[in-house]
Amino acid sequence: MTMDKTELRQILAEEKALYLSDPNIKKFRHIRYYIWKYLLFFRKAQFYYAECRSKNAGRLGRRLYKFLYRRFNKKRNLLGLKTGVEIGLGTRLGKNCNIWHSGVVLNGEIGDNCIFHGSNIVGENKTKTPVLGNNVELGVGAVVIGGVYVADGCVIGAKALVNKSVEEKGCRVAGVPARKF
Repeated sequence: MTMDKTELRQILAEEKALYLSDPNIKKFRHIRYYIWKYLLFFRKAQFYYAECRSKNAGRLGRRLYKFLYRRFNKKRNLLGLKTGVEIGLGTRLGKNCNIWHSGVVLNGEIGDNCIFHGSNIVGENKTKTPVLGNNVELGVGAVVIGGVYVADGCVIGAKALVNKSVEEKGCRVAGVPARKF
């Protein structure tokens, strides 16, 4: 996901407002505070990784971007151990991704305004990565695996296993394997 610095700043400001809207979250170091910090370091590491691979940066610029990438990636990894959240650097994460609890592993393409209620896995099956549309909500323990597509506005129930595409917008699926109801 390529973006410039102004887009990065805008996304980070929106996520800060989303995660730290309650003043007690920052004051008492709630898990949502640390998840927000993880997303901050993830976005910065992803940005600097793309910049150090860019052909436009000079030799000195690539070295600086590589240093910043390593710094933010190290902080991301440490916070990942603390929060139980793991997002692969190749993941395309949309704006305002809302992670409520720990235990979330994400790989693939995730749209805007998605909600993860904890202990979720969005993962690839060998080489096929899943694609989640905008406004998708995953219940506790939901798993989306393989080269599946989940349409916009879908709700995936708790402990559901989605291994086939959900093409209908705004539908609800649950069960193992997940079926529309």
